[in-house]
Amino acid sequence: MKSQTKILFQQYQRKANLLEQEYTQLINSIKSSFVEDKDEALHLNIVQFKIDMEVLLQEFRQEYTNAMKELDYYVFNIKMEKENVRICDEFLEKVVSFMSYNLFDNQDPRNLIKRCPN
Repeated sequence: MKSQTKILFQQYQRKANLLEQEYTQLINSIKSSFVEDKDEALHLNIVQFKIDMEVLLQEFRQEYTNAMKELDYYVFNIKMEKENVRICDEFLEKVVSFMSYNLFDNQDPRNLIKRCPN
């Protein structure tokens, strides 16, 4: 059982890492270009990356639901969610360093009202 859990988790990590690589390439192209609203484009990519990671997690759960039920589903599910949060946090830290303002500064007027990316 543990080997099957490990295999499924590694499959999920590979897919998540590929998604992160795609977004990293996109961020690098935004960073090196002369985009007028670079901060907004970077912020939009942070939001979209998190959404895509959640979709990836949901798709993985649906695809491997039967195999996961045989395993300790609850613990495995938490492990995958924890990995999802870790990857999103690392991506966020990487992208925020390219922005001209602190995304987490509550005193910055740009952080008071965010436009919906949809």
